[in-house]
Amino acid sequence: MAVCASAQFPPGFKMPSLQYNPALLALPTVQQDMHLNPEVAKKIQAVVMEQGMKMLPALMGAMGGKKNGPPVDQKKMLNDLMASYDVMQKETLKYLTPPQRTRLHEITLQVTGPAALLDPKVATEIGLTSKQTSQIQTAIASSAHRPKGGRTGMGAADMQSMMATQKKSKEDLERSLATILTPSQKAKWKRLQGRPLPLSGALGGFGGGFGGR
Repeated sequence: MAVCASAQFPPGFKMPSLQYNPALLALPTVQQDMHLNPEVAKKIQAVVMEQGMKMLPALMGAMGGKKNGPPVDQKKMLNDLMASYDVMQKETLKYLTPPQRTRLHEITLQVTGPAALLDPKVATEIGLTSKQTSQIQTAIASSAHRPKGGRTGMGAADMQSMMATQKKSKEDLERSLATILTPSQKAKWKRLQGRPLPLSGALGGFGGGFGGR
């Protein structure tokens, strides 16, 4: 959900929950870390692939758009994207035990990075003030390095470029975050992310917001 965490949403659009990224469950590294039963992992993989294919047209439109043809209805495109994402989240979470859900939440925060602080539940747990939330929103907007649109497809070079820009955006945002959070809030943020799980290079199309750790 790389685009979802960094996109500028149209007026009236509700930002999706950043509590869990179900697409991460398709990664073998995550499955092993969470000790998923092989049969459960297969069922989850099927849900992720099914809903992922439904999300693909809207996701590609959000990343590049169409060079020719009718204008893209961004709000409808994002609503369609979120509808499939919600189904993916509900259908995968029902296979997880409470401890596995907690671990998925931790890994999601690690992968999403500082953008996860915009989630109301996360913001409350950290104890963010309205001023800090506004500062984080501004930092996200200023750190967004978006690839140029205009193409309908993405090759390997395009994907690498997108991942590189996401990594740069996350690094910029983390530097800004260091000046916004108090020492106590930084400690809480670190605690919420749990035990680090290196995923750089393994994310592919399953990024959570600003690239892996």
